[in-house]
Amino acid sequence: MKRRLQVIEVIEVIEVIEVIEVIEVIEVIEVIEVIEMALNDKQLEFREGLKLRTKQFALRVIKLFQSLPKYGEAQVIGKQLLRSATSVAANYRASCRARSSNEFVSKISIVVEEADESLFWMELLMESNIIKPEKLSLLYQENEEIVKIMAHMRKIYKNK
Repeated sequence: MKRRLQVIEVIEVIEVIEVIEVIEVIEVIEVIEVIEMALNDKQLEFREGLKLRTKQFALRVIKLFQSLPKYGEAQVIGKQLLRSATSVAANYRASCRARSSNEFVSKISIVVEEADESLFWMELLMESNIIKPEKLSLLYQENEEIVKIMAHMRKIYKNK
């Protein structure tokens, strides 16, 4: 009888341990879910911030275009810059709605190309003395940062 009681006590202890393990697993899962939610919030915040940043970049280029001289080459180069810079914002926005990683990488690749092309048109504006370099320096710097961010994102998602 005494041995039977000991066996029952051992079984009860094992059951209690199993219940504790299940509770611990549930707690770990809950912690993981909270972390995932926080990461998703940070990703959304980053994505929305970058949408705003690329849109503001496009708006600044629009204002630049409006201030350009109205003669031939300034308008031709300005229109090219206008197209590529607004394409940066539009294609980044489209990348945020990508249905797959491959589609995302494809759209981000377009953003990198258009942002790099925008740098080229800005360089032409400066080197042809249509615009003084100091007037364009902050916009050019912003453009360089956008290229770096997008190229880095493309690299990360290509390797996933």
